[in-house]
Amino acid sequence: MLKSKLLSDISISTVQTILNQLSGIVVFFIISKNLDKSSLGQINWAFAVLMLVFPVLGFGLEQVALKRVATGTNPALLMQSYLVHVGVTGFSFIGILLIIRIWAPVLQQNGHFFLLLSVSQCLSFFATPFKQVASGLEKFRALFIMTSCSNIIKVVCLLLLALLNRVSLTAVIYIYLLASLGELVLSVIVYRVKLGLSVLPGFEWTYYLAFIKEAFPQLGITIINASVLRMDKVLLGLISTSVMVAEYSFSNRLFEMSILPLWIVAPVVFPKIAKLFRAGDDPVDSWKMDYLKTFARIELIVAVLVALIVNICWKDVIDPLTDNKYGASTKDLMLVMSFAMPLVYLNNLFWGINFSKGRMKIIFVCILITFLTVVAADVLLIPVFSAMGAAMGFLISTIVQTIYYSGKTKFVDKAFYFHGALIYGNGLAAGLIATYSFSGIVPQAIIAVAIYFFLLLLTRELSIRDWLLFRKIADV
Repeated sequence: MLKSKLLSDISISTVQTILNQLSGIVVFFIISKNLDKSSLGQINWAFAVLMLVFPVLGFGLEQVALKRVATGTNPALLMQSYLVHVGVTGFSFIGILLIIRIWAPVLQQNGHFFLLLSVSQCLSFFATPFKQVASGLEKFRALFIMTSCSNIIKVVCLLLLALLNRVSLTAVIYIYLLASLGELVLSVIVYRVKLGLSVLPGFEWTYYLAFIKEAFPQLGITIINASVLRMDKVLLGLISTSVMVAEYSFSNRLFEMSILPLWIVAPVVFPKIAKLFRAGDDPVDSWKMDYLKTFARIELIVAVLVALIVNICWKDVIDPLTDNKYGASTKDLMLVMSFAMPLVYLNNLFWGINFSKGRMKIIFVCILITFLTVVAADVLLIPVFSAMGAAMGFLISTIVQTIYYSGKTKFVDKAFYFHGALIYGNGLAAGLIATYSFSGIVPQAIIAVAIYFFLLLLTRELSIRDWLLFRKIADV
């Protein structure tokens, strides 16, 4: 029975993730294709700012609430404090925006759509406590209903408007408002009807203060994490133009989609890493270290392969999908960001090792250094190179993160980085040969992949020994 429930929960979680990802991709392409670059840039910049604001307003309570409910806290009692917190902070933020609009008439035009998007995010913010309780209770069917509603509304409404050729900035904003309202209403209904829970009347200051105190250590990590992910777009919008924000945001979103193999394999690999690197500094068997180094090298090979295919196909695939808006104009942005792709895989592995060994200070310092690097690089480069400056800043911060993690983790040696350089070189050579020797996207892609694997075998970056190590780790 327990095994059956576990499989059911995993299945629901998988369907939820796939549905939300696909919905997000559909919404992303509809908006990108139908809105002009300036409008898309305004929306992306607004969401980047709001993705910084609302994690701060949440104060890190999400994880604490989930943990408390999972460990037996009365959900009704917890919801007293949680709903008051999101209500007060959310309404206060909207109130501040209204005051700013009154006292700064120059912001009337742009402030109008930013205010509406803020209300949309605020409605989703209000739904957070209900979703965290459902997750803490392991009611994944209920959570699936709560989280899927918003994306379904966006997809259906945007598809209808696209068919009628009526997609506009105003229409998109109101669809987001409708989707967030639907998410909140449905979350409340599911919480009351499907979970059979209610919110107890009253409010206890002592409980709320204890709630905040427990969440406080999470606040710094929450703020820095959100800043690392969004600060480049925020600074680009402040220093450059909304058109540049649109082009960079488009490339960045496709970059995130390109590293999907990492998010698929990471949950499977992490338990293996946890077994190899338990808390403490005990030495690890040499064959296990060989496996992990081999795995890291294979990840680099996969990442370079994906980057190779993406860059060869970029213009010929993206331009038709976006009415020639984001193919040629963002090709160089994607090329620069692609050099960071293998490093993202490697940094994820470094993170897993340090997390398994309980080295949270190293992780926090690394996030902080990454944030400071992003800000410094963007401030220096965006005024000169605009969107390309933001892409260069992203690459530089990823390199700095890799250098820091490498020095602190001491997992790989100079020989590993020599292999990594060879893999990079093989990919670059394959791409150049295929691009300049053949015409047409299909021949170029096929030839590039063939040359890439030929060079990997020639330089012995792939061998039978790699497969044997993979089979051996199954027994760990």
